[in-house]
Amino acid sequence: MATAAQIKNFITILSKYAIKEYTRRKSSGQKWILPSVCIAQASLETGWGTSDMMVKAHAYFGIKAGTNWKGKVYSSKTKECYDGSTFTTITDLFRAYDSLEESVDDYYDLITSLGHYAFACNQTDSKTCIQAIWDGGYATDPDYVQQVMAIINQYNLTQYDHMERDEAMAKGAFKAVELATSREGKNQYTQSDLRSQVFVGYSDCSSLWWKAFEKAYGIQIGTWTGEQVEKGTQVAYYGGKDHLTEDDYKKLQVGDLIYFGSGEAKHVEGFAGWKNGVPMLFGHGSGTPSYKNGLTYTHSAKFYQARRFYTEESGTTSGSSDSIATSTISAETVAYVARMSKDTKTYVDAGITRSTLWPELKKDTLVDVVKGKTIKDTAGKNWYLVRIGHPSEGFVREYVPTGSFRHLK
Repeated sequence: MATAAQIKNFITILSKYAIKEYTRRKSSGQKWILPSVCIAQASLETGWGTSDMMVKAHAYFGIKAGTNWKGKVYSSKTKECYDGSTFTTITDLFRAYDSLEESVDDYYDLITSLGHYAFACNQTDSKTCIQAIWDGGYATDPDYVQQVMAIINQYNLTQYDHMERDEAMAKGAFKAVELATSREGKNQYTQSDLRSQVFVGYSDCSSLWWKAFEKAYGIQIGTWTGEQVEKGTQVAYYGGKDHLTEDDYKKLQVGDLIYFGSGEAKHVEGFAGWKNGVPMLFGHGSGTPSYKNGLTYTHSAKFYQARRFYTEESGTTSGSSDSIATSTISAETVAYVARMSKDTKTYVDAGITRSTLWPELKKDTLVDVVKGKTIKDTAGKNWYLVRIGHPSEGFVREYVPTGSFRHLK
């Protein structure tokens, strides 16, 4: 049985690919399937990724190969119910893939291209969608629809049906946002010298992000708003708007900072990503650090501009030239999927500095091993950079030692 952590990680990883394919198809006028249904079916078919055989084959949907399938296959036993009550165990061939993304793409291709699944396409109600998929012959279990809907309802998967993202959402300053939002409801507002003690319990709007970027990447973005608007890269100019629109936020990356006040920057909020289809801001006003609905948030100083200081996926830093991040992450490629073979402490380097973002990976957690990022410690032992799906946006990346995971081929 999957643990709560495994389920959370599985949903985070699957949702990324499901939302990407759903968004690509919907924006280009092609047929689509709701991400909630895609995620729930993969969860049910693989037992939340605990089926080694299916994960090794990247076969997350249990699609039978059939005579027309020309790709890879694997053989497995499966239970079928042909009369509505009696289950029979058979051995059959199933489609296999080179990656999770390829598996998701083929799932969407299959459902949207075959006539007997036509009524499932472009449905906005998850139950109607999965009922049509079952009616089309996807599964023989008479309780299949109820099982899929139970997963959707229990884990609120319909939230992913409203998270259309463009490619920019795959990039951002995720670690800085993770650190800043960890202070939600905790810090006391002050403009005294104590404002620099962000992770002790004090901050103001600018020091919250100053220290978050410093701790996450080792860069200096400036200690106050007036200094910060002179650094980084301006990615949007708002010129005194009262509100921002959804289109405005779609042009931003997670971790972009939004400044208020024309002429002189008087306040800053960070873009924290999307929740239930709503762009979220995070910052510290006169109360404690908190999230705000980006579509309804206003400030007396008006929206001024947005600036970018770091992009994890590209490894670029826009901080001051004399403060390069100590551990940048260049454009990355996943080498393979792995499963942790034991509870393992994580590090931000080769076994020297413990991670505080995701301090330990539990046994059986699925991770992506990043290609070309292996480093050695002073004893010559290899440390591998792995990424783990983050509950809100993107991934957390940590180093783990050789021997702590096994490659799922």
